[in-house]
Amino acid sequence: MTSLRCDIQPRAGEGRPSWEQVCASTDTKHLSLLHFWGTRGLFIGTELVAFVAGITLATFDTAQLIFLITGSVSSFLTIILLTLPQRKGHK
Repeated sequence: MTSLRCDIQPRAGEGRPSWEQVCASTDTKHLSLLHFWGTRGLFIGTELVAFVAGITLATFDTAQLIFLITGSVSSFLTIILLTLPQRKGHK
């Protein structure tokens, strides 16, 4: 930290913002929706791909029907829970 202030910043000039000021001024509020759907979309997308792949390979005997129903309910509940907004703080 002191190396930045003593060596690099004087060479760059006092009028230029330092990396700390640039990082602090970066506005990421517009990326919150992208972050919300990006993190959840990866999980939901892979779950749906696995579900469709399982349906196309199934022979639909009794055990596979039970697994299909269980997987369908689990996928549906996961999608519902992941689309709900999360609480900001823990209390």
